[in-house]
Amino acid sequence: MPRLSKRNKPQAPLTAEEAQARAMRILAGREHSAAQLRHKLSERGAEPAVCDEVIAQLEDMGFLSESRFAEVLVRSRISQGYGPLRIRAE
Repeated sequence: MPRLSKRNKPQAPLTAEEAQARAMRILAGREHSAAQLRHKLSERGAEPAVCDEVIAQLEDMGFLSESRFAEVLVRSRISQGYGPLRIRAE
């Protein structure tokens, strides 16, 4: 599906370079899982193959890490008062 500009005009899908730049901006805010990042990139107009390529590159460079995301999520849930059973279930 073509992405729309602010004036609702169809635009071309994101290139790999554009998708990587967007992914870097997204990751600058907070840690994301690969699934979350894939979803956000596809919402912004990246094709599935481009999403997979960008995610693989970011994992290779160390900018995207499932284990680091899990650590941040666990710390966040602990600070919110959730117990180990709830966190494990999530």
